[in-house]
Amino acid sequence: MTVKPDELANLCAMYKVLRTRCIIESELKRRLHASMLIESEASPSDIIFEGISYGFIKTIPRGIAITNIGKQLGQKQIEVAFQISEQAKGFLVKKIFLNPESGEHCCGELLDNFRADTSYETLVYDRSPEDSSEIIQWLKLLSRVGLFMVTPEKALVETRYLNHVNQLLTYLREGVEGEIRYPDIRNKVGAVAEECAMKYEKMRLTKLGYPELAKLVQRISLIDKSAGYDISSCSGGKKVPEEPRYIEVKGTTNSKPQFTWSRNERLVAQKERRKYWIYCFDHVDIVNDKANSPIKIRDPIKNIGTKGFVGEPVDIFYYMAN
Repeated sequence: MTVKPDELANLCAMYKVLRTRCIIESELKRRLHASMLIESEASPSDIIFEGISYGFIKTIPRGIAITNIGKQLGQKQIEVAFQISEQAKGFLVKKIFLNPESGEHCCGELLDNFRADTSYETLVYDRSPEDSSEIIQWLKLLSRVGLFMVTPEKALVETRYLNHVNQLLTYLREGVEGEIRYPDIRNKVGAVAEECAMKYEKMRLTKLGYPELAKLVQRISLIDKSAGYDISSCSGGKKVPEEPRYIEVKGTTNSKPQFTWSRNERLVAQKERRKYWIYCFDHVDIVNDKANSPIKIRDPIKNIGTKGFVGEPVDIFYYMAN
């Protein structure tokens, strides 16, 4: 973590200033050296390596190219400067450090060590002489972008980011329920799972010897979001291969399969019974658009328990009976 966020922002801003999407490596290193911060602990090679790690730049045959997210950061930094802009700070906080999609660059694990403190009206970390070098580096990094205010005794989440921090912690701690409260992540997980289901169904029917039925598989959820299922397909069975199959797709980033099954989906499942299936994908990777093969449940009204799933009420709708 010796590369400062200022240097990453300047790296991306260079592409904006030069109005180019690609720079040869030797030229990029030369320009980075000229823009180095006085207190920099990194070399141009370090900055390039870190920029690739964050996904801001990538190597291509002609040199080193800016990515879409790198371009966005460069626009926030505006120009190569001796300090990071407030707009670039906010971008890094929301799109990188509080974004579970950013993997090792997400600070969720560190934030899990914070406690709620009503006197400070925010989340607080109590510093200790035993703090690891990794924690100290995180505190330096995140204070530089304005996520934390750090004193010798404590680190406090800046209140303007408290809502974003809570969304991240809810997602990380509560699994599928967290995905519901973190709509951007939930939608991406669902979209990847449905695409995986489409590929799976087409391949399944083709392997069964019905390539013509594979062409009929449709992602209904793109048109009718309240159909009670996401994909229409065919059974591919020997007796009646064209028998409809209504598939509700579930996906989670967790290793343990889990999902929420809505009242409307259950009503459709009750109506269609053996024609209704749930395909549950775990380990959904929203970066690489892939997931494990699905757990399949036919007639879930009857069989969901036999697959080892246990239902737990999340929200219950109450109404007057009379």
